[in-house]
Amino acid sequence: MHAIEFTKLRHVNVSKISLMIIEYMAPAPSKGIKCFSNEGDDIYVELVNGSKKPMKKTLLYTVLIEHGGYIILEKR
Repeated sequence: MHAIEFTKLRHVNVSKISLMIIEYMAPAPSKGIKCFSNEGDDIYVELVNGSKKPMKKTLLYTVLIEHGGYIILEKR
């Protein structure tokens, strides 16, 4: 579960925030990943064997925050 908290937007002189959350899934288990890299808007994983594979988008969610509060993301 991921929780994001937004409070007291008026204290930072902001009235609204548009938040885009993008979640990616690696095409390999974590023990086989050497590092992550991005090229433009695409994110890649470099595997320990030297190959490079693109990450897959699994979630794209946009939220408009006007008064503060919490966003809770939970996988079921």
